[in-house]
Amino acid sequence: MPIQLIVDPIAPLVASDTKPEHGAVLELHVAKAEQARREGKMVVFTNGVFDLLHSGHVQFLRYAKTLGDMLIVAIDSDTSARRLKGPGRQAQIVGWDVCVILTPQATKFVNVAALTRLTGHPVRSEYKRPEEPDVLPQADAVVALPLTFNTLNKWALGISDTLALGLLCEHTGRKTPIVAVPGVTTASGLDTHPAFLRGMRLLRKYGVHLLYNPAAYPPRNEVPDEVILETLHRLTGTR
Repeated sequence: MPIQLIVDPIAPLVASDTKPEHGAVLELHVAKAEQARREGKMVVFTNGVFDLLHSGHVQFLRYAKTLGDMLIVAIDSDTSARRLKGPGRQAQIVGWDVCVILTPQATKFVNVAALTRLTGHPVRSEYKRPEEPDVLPQADAVVALPLTFNTLNKWALGISDTLALGLLCEHTGRKTPIVAVPGVTTASGLDTHPAFLRGMRLLRKYGVHLLYNPAAYPPRNEVPDEVILETLHRLTGTR
């Protein structure tokens, strides 16, 4: 079943998810690397998610090892993995055909070529010409995240001055199942702005399912992928 993933700009993390004990381990490896360099050895560093280790990872690490005398492998944190892979990858694993639509500003924060390879579909951010064919399948559901203050309020008012907003407005009118995740920072002032609160009330009235619990997912309502997918499955009756 096709699903459209509407992606709004992703702001850089304000707070680090590194724990104190992780810092001590990092300092230990830095010291070892510095000692190796003083001894004239070549230190090689790489990092990755490595959540599902496969033969390609093994070949990559074996090759990296041949490039020097010491290989340091850093494993991305859960927050980093979610930021890099996002719910689209997890949706594919459970059988969704994922298409990605970006707001114009979001194109500055993502690797469009990588998303195209991952989904097998063109990544769109602009309206097509009337005579051009629609290259994406009709969506059975939509996930919109992380919704900025600007996009959420425009959507609630029916403004469609970008492709992403236009599709959100169309699917709202069609009553397509939509899961939306606002990405507004707690205590920023925007999270308590009357327009933001009104926008969320309107979208809920329109039938949009908003996942917004900033107290549980600080600092920007960073809802876990599994919660998003579980909500999507519940709305669509799929599993």
